[in-house]
Amino acid sequence: MGVCCGLLGLVCGGMVLTVCRSTRLFTRVATTQEQKHEGETRIIAVRGLLMRLRYCDTCGIYRPPRTVHCAICDLCIEGFDHHCPWLGVCIGLRNYRYFLLFLSLLCAQLLFSVGLCAAHLYSLAQEEEWTEAVGSLVAVGTAGALGVMVVALWVFHIYLCSVAQTTYERVKCTWSDYNPYSAPCIFSNWYSVCFSQLPARRILTAQPALASSLSKRLEQTRLSSATGAIDWEPLKAGISNSL
Repeated sequence: MGVCCGLLGLVCGGMVLTVCRSTRLFTRVATTQEQKHEGETRIIAVRGLLMRLRYCDTCGIYRPPRTVHCAICDLCIEGFDHHCPWLGVCIGLRNYRYFLLFLSLLCAQLLFSVGLCAAHLYSLAQEEEWTEAVGSLVAVGTAGALGVMVVALWVFHIYLCSVAQTTYERVKCTWSDYNPYSAPCIFSNWYSVCFSQLPARRILTAQPALASSLSKRLEQTRLSSATGAIDWEPLKAGISNSL
């Protein structure tokens, strides 16, 4: 009972960390007609790969690579992975490691519950006392069904960490040829996700000067993601005029 309560407390703590860790990137400001950048292009290079910065009309900013505007939260999310309907928040760069921790603890709790209920059923079978088996049967069935789904989700995200991808990039097949964010060793990718220092939060308003400054800084740093694969041919003509 003590182990069950302890695991439940850890699971709740991981959930709170995931939900309370803000993933938003920009402040929301009103965008005037003079501040709109329709048709303009910003191009940066990340480890030899050209990427196009897409302009967000809602937030009024050029989105850095791997930043996606969530239609549900109506915000630009840095390092966007997915919007979790169960937690009601977006999973992004700043709470992804806590989401992995939450999944790992939840898997441990469900597996422990299944093992505990199975041991109880085994002891009842030895004594041929089935009057108290209803609760354990319901618990092992519920925990087993949920455990299959949660463990499958955990394995999927461990794979994504190994190849340095997000769920959004995997679904969109962003890195079909070359992923500039993947290290040669999967342990380096795991370390980058779980233990690397997060970059300072950038709170920007929809001003062209700040957008241009952000784009220039991104050229000189190791970026954390990309919004999508580049259509090379339309961009080649504009490279000479890019950042």
